[in-house]
Amino acid sequence: MTTFKKLCVLVILVLPAIAIGGALNLFSGFRIEREVILDSENNSGPSELLKAADGGYFVLETGYGNGVIKTDGQGQTQWIYRDPIHAGTVVGFTGAAATLDGGVLLCGNRRESGKNDSDALGGVVILLDKMGHEVNRIDPALRGSDNNELLTEASGCSNWGDGFFVFGEAQVTGSYLGGARTTYKITTQLKLDGKGKIVWKIKRPASEIKTIDGIARPLSNGNLVLESFDDLSLLDPNGNVIKRAKLDGPCVWVNHQNSIEHLQFLCRANEAIITTPHMVQLDEKLNQISDTKYLNFKDSPGSIGLASVVTMPNGSIVIFGATTGLIYPFVPLIVELNADQSVVARYEIYGNHEDGFIAGLSTAVSGEYVTVRPVLLRGKGCTAMTFFRRRNAGQSRLSRASAK
Repeated sequence: MTTFKKLCVLVILVLPAIAIGGALNLFSGFRIEREVILDSENNSGPSELLKAADGGYFVLETGYGNGVIKTDGQGQTQWIYRDPIHAGTVVGFTGAAATLDGGVLLCGNRRESGKNDSDALGGVVILLDKMGHEVNRIDPALRGSDNNELLTEASGCSNWGDGFFVFGEAQVTGSYLGGARTTYKITTQLKLDGKGKIVWKIKRPASEIKTIDGIARPLSNGNLVLESFDDLSLLDPNGNVIKRAKLDGPCVWVNHQNSIEHLQFLCRANEAIITTPHMVQLDEKLNQISDTKYLNFKDSPGSIGLASVVTMPNGSIVIFGATTGLIYPFVPLIVELNADQSVVARYEIYGNHEDGFIAGLSTAVSGEYVTVRPVLLRGKGCTAMTFFRRRNAGQSRLSRASAK
């Protein structure tokens, strides 16, 4: 996901995309059920899509001074949280985790306003309730305190047990070359309770665990897996590293419509720019169980970008991302493959300047999926939240030729 995010540019024209895309995808197997434009007055774009406990969604916004949009199950905005500017600094959020009571945990970094490429002034963690009200905040730079004992930069966060896990970097000052003092960064992890309070914090060298551009997910046995590009780390409930493993990355963590303990990643090989994607499955101890190559899927979105993958109970997979178009270099793509790797449904959005889906999920409706992508509307970047429905879901199969 991270590799794909770096390719995204907010240069999409919405209306031409819908008009042209509808004509070119008449027999695609998917149809656009509805599309909602979110936060059209604020210059931003989507970076993450989460399911909320009440059946709605959280859309995390990019950029500094942005925040999170809460929608209902139809994509209608219920509230928007945006952290205020403080002393010329703003917070840009890097990750989020939905809570069981309908709220959301946000993690990110404080930087100088208008300077997206400047160094982080400190990691920030904010817990919101189901109405978007702040419950707790970890923000050392706001208080002017020393970041050495906390977070210099927050990379991401996730649920973990009855609390949360936050990971990133912290500063360490030590002796160097005959007593000279030097400051350097070291990886750090925080365990928070359900109220957003720190339970424990651990700092360790990057050689022991990687957190850059990481994604963390808890396991049912109480352990947690942290993925950073092609590196996996298995942590116990106290934050100790049990085991590390390598993936043939870059890989996208697969979401499951049904509950499953095994870890699955859709990957493309490091050594090839354009390659056949393959599904790697690991057990809860990071031992590889299987590696399935999708040989029939020749025009892989992995050649451009993979955003999200969802597996269904019948063994089919739905991929969200981008592929190469005939005219435009980036074309948003949703495609469903059966367990036998045949394409049963496909939809590409064509327009003057397309990019790709940032994320996609299955909804509570059978055969329906929701995606988010950046769009440019009236000179401002915003988010298109698009709901796709499979035509005759579960009844007919399209051949690969007709799917195109």
